[in-house]
Amino acid sequence: MSEKPLLTIITPVYNGSKTLDGLVDSLLSLDCLAESGEVEWLVTDDGSTDNSIEILESSMPKFKNFETKIFTQKNLGPGSARNTALSNANGKWVFLLDRDDTLNINPLPLLKSVEAKDVTCMHFAVDFFKLGKHVKRRPPLPLKHFKNKKTFLDLMTADNYFTICSLIFRRDLVEHKFDDEHRYLEDWLFFGMNFHLFDNMMIFRNKVLANINFSHSSLSTDFKSMARHRDFIADALLSHFKGELTGKQINNLYVQKAIAKKMSSGVFDFKAFFLFPVAPFLYFKLIVYYFLWPIFHSINFFRSH
Repeated sequence: MSEKPLLTIITPVYNGSKTLDGLVDSLLSLDCLAESGEVEWLVTDDGSTDNSIEILESSMPKFKNFETKIFTQKNLGPGSARNTALSNANGKWVFLLDRDDTLNINPLPLLKSVEAKDVTCMHFAVDFFKLGKHVKRRPPLPLKHFKNKKTFLDLMTADNYFTICSLIFRRDLVEHKFDDEHRYLEDWLFFGMNFHLFDNMMIFRNKVLANINFSHSSLSTDFKSMARHRDFIADALLSHFKGELTGKQINNLYVQKAIAKKMSSGVFDFKAFFLFPVAPFLYFKLIVYYFLWPIFHSINFFRSH
């Protein structure tokens, strides 16, 4: 039996009764391959109003090798739920797997293979499924974005590029927990603040770590809330990295704020069109939001908790 877990899997759950069985089944497959105590699965029920707790409590005895624990709290959002689990985590590595996702591979051999190396994070591909049908595969980001702090901030000021279940990272390198106040895009700020997680990252382009499963019931069109969080994240990054940001990175964040303003009120800040230099993809996004906002406003894009 392992003295301390090699891996901690963290799952926030809010009304997950329709998807938890698939998640549990995927983790039971790993349980069969793990040594006793090698993996811990920490679940935080975030004030569910369905029978998620009953499903979880009936599932936990099925795990023979995992250490499992369920935490309960009032509904505070996914960031807070993950923080509750993070505060109780013992694993060397952390993997964030949501209630409607499933594990696709056994990551334990890979984690063991880098024991003697100073690897800080592993980045994998993920597959997206909608109503059971494969939609797309998102590969890991190229290493060129993580050469140094500047290239990392170029990336993180331009967009929220990470899929949360595409990463396994070292727990001891987490300096900033999730912001408890924000229910949307909370992973963007978490990874942006914890840039040391990516100091020595390994890329596994041909390995799909997890499947992301979504349906119409897991999507949100609460654009005003999403806009408020986008605006907050831009301000938080401007403040946290004050004096370190390049002109382009500052412009990126002001364009993010302009997009947020358009999303929340329909009002557009035309000064954003004249901010240069700026990330090309972000500038294109600005144009799209300006001209196609009436269409965007009627389409479901975002997963919520």
